[in-house]
Amino acid sequence: MTLLAASLHAQRSEYLLEKNWKFMKGEAPEAMKPEFDDRKWETVTVPHDWAIFGPFDRSNDFLLLISRKSFSDTSFSTLRRMAILCLRN
Repeated sequence: MTLLAASLHAQRSEYLLEKNWKFMKGEAPEAMKPEFDDRKWETVTVPHDWAIFGPFDRSNDFLLLISRKSFSDTSFSTLRRMAILCLRN
């Protein structure tokens, strides 16, 4: 049993997925499709805080927005990353 467990563990691979994400400020529901063209999107590393690039606006304070349960259209962003998984028997 120990040999089998060691054999299964040897086949396991781990990959970090924090690099090469594509970012767009706003919503893009169609971005979940593999053929979606994201070449014009910014390439970022996650975690990524896009809010630091815009002008500061007290009315967009995150805690205030949560308490009101109201988010403006400028509060949304889309992140996307392609990953190829190889499944082995």
